[in-house]
This record gives sequence, structure tokens and C-alpha cells, in this order.
Amino acid sequence: MKRFNCFFLVFALLFFAACGDGVERIVPETEKEGKSDEKNNEDDGNSVIDDDDASDSSVEPSAPDTDPDSDTADTSDDGDAADSGDDSDSDDDMDSGDDSDPGDDSDSDDDSDDSADSGDDSDMTPDPADSGTEDDSCYAAVFNGTDSKIEVKHNDLLDLNSEAWTIEAWVKQTPKDEYSANAAPIVGKINRINNNSYTYTYLLSYYYTKTSGGNGGWNGGQQTKTTAMKGTASYGFISASAEATNLANSGDWTHIALVQTITNALMNTKSPQVTLYIDGKKVKSSDSNSSASSLSITTSEENLIIGQSFDGMIDSIRISSTAKYSEDFAPKALKADNDTIALWNFSNNADDSSGHGLNGISESIQSITYVKECRN
Repeated sequence: MKRFNCFFLVFALLFFAACGDGVERIVPETEKEGKSDEKNNEDDGNSVIDDDDASDSSVEPSAPDTDPDSDTADTSDDGDAADSGDDSDSDDDMDSGDDSDPGDDSDSDDDSDDSADSGDDSDMTPDPADSGTEDDSCYAAVFNGTDSKIEVKHNDLLDLNSEAWTIEAWVKQTPKDEYSANAAPIVGKINRINNNSYTYTYLLSYYYTKTSGGNGGWNGGQQTKTTAMKGTASYGFISASAEATNLANSGDWTHIALVQTITNALMNTKSPQVTLYIDGKKVKSSDSNSSASSLSITTSEENLIIGQSFDGMIDSIRISSTAKYSEDFAPKALKADNDTIALWNFSNNADDSSGHGLNGISESIQSITYVKECRN
């Protein structure tokens, strides 16, 4: 009897346990349907929670579903999961998706296109001759006005035997009330006659003082003095000379140039002409009244002289085997090109930048210093 009572008690417990579990399962389903309708009415179907994940009480966003039958909400934990779903509303997740919208990526692509365009602009590199980006114009050789000079060893290239050539320089001469009485060379090639005298086969001078009139003052005539500059070339028995007077030295950087050309004259002869330019302006040309059946500049094996007794700074000197200028021009920085015979930039030395090796002779460089002086 005791055994029967125990069996009956166990059976009763199992029966009530089973019935209780069934009740527990039925009630939430009823509440779930009612609350699902309320949730759908509140969120308009935008907040989605997957039934399969309801037991995990977690909310994960999913793409908006146009099928209203698939929209359900799990409230098995007295609506806490639904509240949690509101806290991490899928609308918020969708907004965050908008932040990384593919349209934004396309904007980023547009930005990269702009960058590419900007890269194209950077390829438009100006001509170095116009810009002076390799800025040798920020260096200069300083000459003391007494014993300063630079010599360049003779080379056949320096004979200037072409029918056209140009000598040019950027100089900054110290202003004075009166300069040397002789035309001394910024660039000059000596033709020595004897131990005591010489002439120049070609010469581009700096400012000097020219005295004229009065026959030395012995006859009571009035002497006049003027600031002058000269360029000359010698062709054996004839020569060409361009001398400009009544000049003014501003003390600023000045571009000077001497251009030689040879033209045909009467009776199958040739006539030389030299033209002097100061700061790009033609100031004087030689008279073309001398001619010869053939012309070649006087040759000399003497060294080339730079800046003898010059007082001031020289930024650069270039010698070219062509007539660089035939009319007024805007001076630029001097750069080497296919016509360059020699180019001295004086960037802490007197070396030739043309590639022809026409460097200043180190033993001949007297009383020269180099400074960083930017030419405007």
C-alpha cells in the first residue's frame, strides 16, 4: 500500500508539472500576438527582431521587410527584449548605414578625381630659364676694385670665330662720382703687341669715366666727363666699337650684353657690327663703315680676363656662339643651352657650367670672395 501511494504521488507530480508547462507555453503565445500587434502599430513595421533569435533576448538589425506577416516581436521576458530593441532601434542602425552610404563613397571618388586633376596641374612645370628654380642668381663673386680678377686659360672656343656671338653678364657695380679712366673688362681677351702694350680682341667693359674736350686742358678748352660703357671687337686691320655715354649707374643689378653680327657689304665684302645692350635696351651700335673681303676675329693665345679692377659683384657671365638679341628684350637668368660656349655662375667658385671645362685658373684668382646675394 505504501508502494502504491508513492507511485501515485510521483504520477501526480509529473502530471501537474506537464500541465503547468503547457500553461506556461500557451499564455506567452497569446500575449505575444497581442503585443506584436501593438508593436507593429507603434513602429510601423520598421523595427524587426528575428523569432529564431528570441530565446537569446538579443536584437540584431535586418534589412526592412515589405512582408508584414514576417514582422513579429518577442516579449517572452515581459517586454524587456522589445524595450532593448527600441534602445538599439533598427532605424538607428539604418541611419548609421546611411553614414557610410555608397553615395558617400562616390563622393570620395569625386574627391580622388579632383586630386588627379590637381596632379595634372603640377605637371605644368615652367621653363627653368623663366623661373630660375636652380637659383644660382643667389650667389655672386665680389671684386675689390683694385687687384681682383679671374683668368681662364686659353681655349680655341674662346676665339669666337663664328659670324655671330654674344657676351652678357649680370653685374652690380659700386656707384662712384668718378670711375676709372679706362674701359676695363667685365670680359675681355687680350691681344698682346709687346711686353708693354696690348689691345683686346674683344671686350665688354663696365662703367668707366670718359673725359673729352679741352685737349688735355693746355689750350684752355673745357673738359667734360661722362659715365660710359663700351663693347669692342677686333678683326685684324679693322674693328668695331659701340660706346654709350651719359649713362647713370643705379648701383642695382644690371644686365649688360654685347652682340656681334656680320653683314654683307658692297663688292662682296663683309662688315662687322657690335651692339651694346643695358638692361635689355639697345643703347649703341657700331658704325658699319668698315668692311673686308673676309672677316675673322683676331685670335690670341692669351688668357681670358674677367673683372679686372672691377669694384662690385658679378652674378653670372655667359658667352654664346650666336646673336642672342636683335631688339629690346626682358633680361632673364643666364642658363646653359646648345649655343653656350661658357657659363660662369660664381656659386662659391669660378667653374664653367657649360660642360666645356673653361674654369677659372685657381692660381690666377686674386682677391675674390663669394657671397649669397639674391638678384631681384
